[in-house]
Amino acid sequence: MLIAISTGFGIQNEIKSKFSNLFGDASISQYGSEFFNTSENIDDNKIEIEKIKNFNEFYSVNKVIYSNAIIPNKTSFSPIVLKGVEKSNPIFSEFGIKSDSLKNNQAFISKTLRNLLGVNKGDKIKVFFYHSDKNPIIRSIEILDVYETGIKEFDDKFLVTDIEFLRTVNKWDQNSFGIVEIQYTSFNNEIYNYIDPQYSLTINQDKFSEIYNWISLFDTNIYIVIVLMILVSGINMITVLLITILDKTNFIGTVKILGANNKMVRKIFIRNGMSLVFNGLIIGNVIGVLVLILQKNYKIVSLDASTYYINYVPIDLNISYILLLNIFIIFSCFIFLQIPLRYISKIKPNRTLRMN
Repeated sequence: MLIAISTGFGIQNEIKSKFSNLFGDASISQYGSEFFNTSENIDDNKIEIEKIKNFNEFYSVNKVIYSNAIIPNKTSFSPIVLKGVEKSNPIFSEFGIKSDSLKNNQAFISKTLRNLLGVNKGDKIKVFFYHSDKNPIIRSIEILDVYETGIKEFDDKFLVTDIEFLRTVNKWDQNSFGIVEIQYTSFNNEIYNYIDPQYSLTINQDKFSEIYNWISLFDTNIYIVIVLMILVSGINMITVLLITILDKTNFIGTVKILGANNKMVRKIFIRNGMSLVFNGLIIGNVIGVLVLILQKNYKIVSLDASTYYINYVPIDLNISYILLLNIFIIFSCFIFLQIPLRYISKIKPNRTLRMN
C-alpha cells in the first residue's frame, strides 16, 4: 500500500510538474486564440503584470509568444511551433537547461526533431514563417542545446527560442507578447482585477482536460488498491484470530472459571492480535521505505515515456501519507478483530470442562 501511494502520487506530481513548467498552470490570452499560435499581440497596458507578480501564490509569471512555422527535413517539410520565452522563464529548469543562455537566432530543439532533421548542437536550420496574407519569412536559427521532456506532443513539434527573436519576426515592439503563462501554488481570484475583460484567463487543467482527467484516475486506482489490500489483510486477521480462539478454547474456559469475564478475555486476544499488526507494520514500513528510497535514487523501475510522459517510476515519499496510512490500517484492523472476538462470549466454561 505504501508503494502504491508513493508511486501513484509520484507519477501524478511529476506529470503535473512537467506541464506546469512547459505551459504554466494558467494563461492569459486573446479570446478565441489558438492554443499554440499568437497571431495578435496583447496590449501591455491592459494587463498589470507587475501587480500580478506580487501575488504570493504566483511564483512564476512569464510573457511568451507562440508562432507556427515549417522546417525542411530530409524528405519534405515538417510543421513546428516556436515558443519564444523570456530569459527568466523556468521552462527547462528540471532538465538542467537555462533559458537565460538563449540569444537572438538561437533555439533549443528536442531529440525527436534533432533526429528527424539530422542536426546537432551548433548547426543552423532554416525556418519558414507563413502568414495567410503575407509572403513567407525565412530565418536561420542556431541549435544551442537539445532537450527531451518525455511529453510527445511537445517534443514532436516545439522549438524554444528567445522572445526577442519572435518579436522581430512578427515586427512587434519590445514590450509585446502573445500570452502570459502563470505558475502558482494556489489560484487567487483577485487576478481578474488586473486583467482587462477583453482578455481571457484559462486554467491549463481545462485546456489539457483529457490529460488531467487521465491523471486523476490514479487517485481512484490508489484508493481501490488500498481498500482491496486492507480487506484481504482484514480477512486474514479474522481467520488467524478465530483459529487462535478455537485453539485456546480450553484456556478461555479455564480463565472464565477462575473469574475472568468476556471483556477481560477479549483484551488478551486484542493485545495478541494488535501485536501482530504492529509487528507487520514495522516490517512492512521498513521494507517499503527501503524499496522507495532505492527507486527514488537509482530509478530501477522504468516506464514507457510515450504512454506515461516519463521514463521511470517517480516517488513521492511523503511522511504525512505514511503516518495517515499506518493510522488507517491500525484502526481498520482493530475493527476487523472485533468480529472473531464475539465468539468468546459463546464459549461456556461448563461445556469446555465436559469436553475434556
